[in-house]
Amino acid sequence: MRAWAEAFLDDRLSPPDLYREFERIHPFVDGNGRVGDLLWKIATHRKTDAWPEQLPSEAFDPHADLPRELRPD
Repeated sequence: MRAWAEAFLDDRLSPPDLYREFERIHPFVDGNGRVGDLLWKIATHRKTDAWPEQLPSEAFDPHADLPRELRPD
């Protein structure tokens, strides 16, 4: 969790990557989506100065970390 927090504070990951990684490591089942959604919105706002309304579809792609040529269709 510390490495994730440092990546969040240093803007080292894209907002969808931050969301995906937070959802993977967050230790609590209840409230996970709401907290992850808020953190994703804050990260997006920091990068674009706009408040996003909806997570992009790649935030839910389990194969997003793979190169495009290795992803299933």
